[in-house]
Amino acid sequence: MSNNPIRSIVIIAIVIFLAYTFAPLIIFVLAAGFLYTVYTRYQESKNTVNVSKQEDLSQYEERKSDLEILEAEYEEKSR
Repeated sequence: MSNNPIRSIVIIAIVIFLAYTFAPLIIFVLAAGFLYTVYTRYQESKNTVNVSKQEDLSQYEERKSDLEILEAEYEEKSR
């Protein structure tokens, strides 16, 4: 910087003005990105839970049918 104090004050004033002008915008963009990340991870975890519930249900159905087959075989053998 030069020795001109007025120029230094003007540059500092411009920097402060730009900081106060764009700081809320930057904070808003960062907050929106953070919320978007949290929301997408929440949706992914929700989908993962639904898939695991469906897998558990299909395993339950398979075991139930296996149990019915075993019960039928036991009934036939006990006669």
